[in-house]
Amino acid sequence: MRAAAKTISEKMRTVPLLRALVPFVCGIVCETFVEVPLTVWIVATAACAATAILAQKHPSISTLYTALAILLFGATLARFHTPREVIPRGERVWIELRIDDNPSLSSSGRSFRTSGVALRWRREPEESAMAAGGRKEGHPAGNDWHPAGEKLIVGFDTMWRFEAGRTVVFRGYVNPIASGETDSINNNTTSYSRLMSARGYSGRTYISKYSRPEVSPGKAKSLALFARKMQAAATARLRRLLSTHNEDAIAVAAAMTTGDRTGITPELKQAYSRTGASHLLAVSGLHVGMVFLIINVLLYLLPLARHGHIAKNILAVVAIWLYASLTGLSPSATRAAFMFTGAQAALASSRSRSAVNIMCGTALVMLAVRPGLLFDISFQLSFIAVAAILAWFGPLYRLVES
Repeated sequence: MRAAAKTISEKMRTVPLLRALVPFVCGIVCETFVEVPLTVWIVATAACAATAILAQKHPSISTLYTALAILLFGATLARFHTPREVIPRGERVWIELRIDDNPSLSSSGRSFRTSGVALRWRREPEESAMAAGGRKEGHPAGNDWHPAGEKLIVGFDTMWRFEAGRTVVFRGYVNPIASGETDSINNNTTSYSRLMSARGYSGRTYISKYSRPEVSPGKAKSLALFARKMQAAATARLRRLLSTHNEDAIAVAAAMTTGDRTGITPELKQAYSRTGASHLLAVSGLHVGMVFLIINVLLYLLPLARHGHIAKNILAVVAIWLYASLTGLSPSATRAAFMFTGAQAALASSRSRSAVNIMCGTALVMLAVRPGLLFDISFQLSFIAVAAILAWFGPLYRLVES
């Protein structure tokens, strides 16, 4: 028993990021069950971190408070990124919305669907005075614009054409996700609402043909918008290169190479779903791994030149993230890009690399940026699949070889 515990302890020392990931994940989970103000989480995190530093002469106590500080830090980030409702629900208001994703056709085929961020909102002039007396706390009246910052699921009529990065000002409603939106797998509105909340969405809105939208190019710049524009440009380029006029073939090629599924029709999606081949329409870590291998093979002789090894590793990392951007920085492609960047760094330093440690570091970075990903089924399945491969591939391969 002692020998087994010693072996486990030795293995844990080789994956220090796993020891950080476990309390960090526990902190994110705890935040969902404990309603505590953000300031309390911040103060508790700072107190535990200070105690861990002051108790360095006592390793066991310092380790305990370090783990507790990481746990509280995870809860702090989760609390900070919790979606907040700012725009009044069920009331027609003016909304300034930034489109953040390339629109895709809904399953019904009668509308488009995308996501966006409500930058500002205001009540209509004739409704301001009526709302002033009975408005909810936190929902100001008046004709002035008020900051929002809510991430919304956006639907709009097929007569409109909105691209990622555009800013749209329209008159409409913001409603809870559960009212009308359902999970396509089990038809459960509660689970779908929980999933969308984990992804950062706080509500949904619809731009009808009567909304009178005003579209402008938009001034906001972000990495996500840049990736969406690169994805759209790559899809347009692919469309020009393909000689076929079959729209379904072009849509499948775009989905398999750039991850752009906007051209996938409901009928084509159902056909792939019935045959169990829906995964072929998504970009995964396999695609990023192929880029990693190809670029390292093509630049194999570059280290022979002066400082060539530096140039090779920089070019490889740039190629990995360039392809991840071409896919719109999807969660699976981002996870793979982080992992192969870590693998490239290990190759550059000529040090032994731990795939488990790289995977844990990738999960830490992604959860630090978006803690809600922990409850995203695609994030969970992606890391579970990679963890299973790392855990079982070696033993199974040795078993087959023997």
